[in-house]
Amino acid sequence: MIPPTMVAHPYDPVRREQAEEKQIANLKEVKRTRDNREVARLLKELEEKAKKEEENLIPHFIECNKAYVTEQEMCDVLRGVFGEFKPPSL
Repeated sequence: MIPPTMVAHPYDPVRREQAEEKQIANLKEVKRTRDNREVARLLKELEEKAKKEEENLIPHFIECNKAYVTEQEMCDVLRGVFGEFKPPSL
């Protein structure tokens, strides 16, 4: 059996880099053309709703997605409310 470190990567590195550049350009365009006031409002609303234990956030996530709020932006808000998981040390 060939060790995993000896197996060539299945994707062409040039094509992978081109795809990454295209995705970054697309994301910049989305952020440039979306309604950023609405995005800010929805993120603030997400923060307020996340602080309420009884609140179902799924409908709000859907509204955020409709306004082109990125997953990273939503996760940043949630990290601010809940913190980050840190496994217990032994």
